Amino acid sequence: MAQNRRLVGAALALMVALLLIITFKLSRPIFAEHHEIQTSAAASSKGRVVIGMDNFVGYFPLCSQQMQARMLAEGYTLECRDDQAKYATRYHNLQTGDLSLAVGTVDSYIEYGRANSYPATISFVIDRSRGADAIVANSAAVTNLDGLKTNLNIKVALTPESPSDYLLKAIAVDFDIPLLRNRAGAWRVPTDGSNEALKRLVAGDAQVAVLWEPDVTKALALPGMVKLIGTDQTDKLINDVFLVNRDFGRDHPDVVRLVLANYWKTLSYYKDHPAELRLAVAKYSGVTSEQADIILRGIQWYTLGENATEWFGLGNTTSGIPSFGIVDVINTTARVLTDYYGLPNNPLPNGDARLIFNATFVGALYADETLKTAAAQANVDSLARQFSPLNDSGWANLKPVGTLKVRPIVFQSGNNQLTLTGKQQLDQTVETLRTFPGYRIRVEGHTKPGGDEAANKELSTERAEAVARYLQVTYNIDPNRIRVAGFGSARPLPQDRGESYRSYMDRLPRVDLLLLSE
Repeated sequence: MAQNRRLVGAALALMVALLLIITFKLSRPIFAEHHEIQTSAAASSKGRVVIGMDNFVGYFPLCSQQMQARMLAEGYTLECRDDQAKYATRYHNLQTGDLSLAVGTVDSYIEYGRANSYPATISFVIDRSRGADAIVANSAAVTNLDGLKTNLNIKVALTPESPSDYLLKAIAVDFDIPLLRNRAGAWRVPTDGSNEALKRLVAGDAQVAVLWEPDVTKALALPGMVKLIGTDQTDKLINDVFLVNRDFGRDHPDVVRLVLANYWKTLSYYKDHPAELRLAVAKYSGVTSEQADIILRGIQWYTLGENATEWFGLGNTTSGIPSFGIVDVINTTARVLTDYYGLPNNPLPNGDARLIFNATFVGALYADETLKTAAAQANVDSLARQFSPLNDSGWANLKPVGTLKVRPIVFQSGNNQLTLTGKQQLDQTVETLRTFPGYRIRVEGHTKPGGDEAANKELSTERAEAVARYLQVTYNIDPNRIRVAGFGSARPLPQDRGESYRSYMDRLPRVDLLLLSE
């Protein structure tokens, strides 16, 4: 019995010795790593900050060496994780907590964040596209947006789930283009990025392409290519925003404020060093310095001051009224997506834009005088933009862009007096006009056939004048921006297949708003 106990004891001792040896070997790397950390700069590390994003150049300041150096000085390693614009994945990762911070466009977050219960809040506006995105076409096939309503064999090259995709959706809704509204239509030529879309356009696989810079400039330098519409003539149509996971923002507000503060310091630095920015963007995008200049002209970055006063209503503008640009953009985007997809309800949570943005972080930084990198720009209503006067020749030389979605503007029978319903329909059209502040407007009156054509033309002109007058008086639209034309019954609409004659005739008396570019 004693001998058995000795054998058991020896076996246990051997097992303990083996465990100690194994533990020592396994823990050596841990001890070594701990030693390395404690005897290096990593000893002061506070952690890693990961931002979900893609390689759009508008995000460059956020992930630049300047920004990384500022974060490192505060003890944080900054990592920008490129998911190649897979928005659905990005917002899912925000929901699961794999990402605490991310960037994206307002439209992508409303469309793809919905499936993930909007896991983050919009905490500041990074930039807007002011020409970086455009719809370009082969002029042999189509010369303006109205051409997309008549040429049903058009092929359009686009990058799915990108700002290009949303630009098409907005144009489809606001200009009422059935071809583009057919989501499963054969018109779609999906591509992997703008450069491939340009190649498909040049090869003839598509007659229209949605591009971003520098491909827009490259396309327009080719013979026969025309720009149908670009974000240089729109207002706040495509906007990039910074998203903060709701739980992370609640639990780590100091980290969020640090990221935002260092971002605006970085933005201020590049504003003071434009040559350095140009070279850095050229390297970041793999383009020439000249192409980098084109790219930079297509992006407007927003300062802290502009975020506070223009976007989040945290200070009075020159008019003395707080401006909530973020609410306007969210609601406009929700309207476009609701119309485009035929949704039964507004896709926002409880239909309330306030539930997906948070002004707390911008407000805290804006209260710190040392971080006000620039004074806020005066908030000027885009409808009040001033235009230089044009003579008849100048108006005749303008290029048609497209006719806005036709809403039945109701007049009193036989005269030019707008009814209350007619004014309400115009009010809805005005919300669309806010998105396209850079274009002039030709208000065109039409009647149905029958009776004295001279009287019809006079009535159509008077009705167009009534609409123009309402826009000028009610919304302060510059008279130099508007031209009136009456066509009587000379320009009837095509009759829809299966449409009754009575319904068709009811559609003919109308007032159209045709947008024109310089």
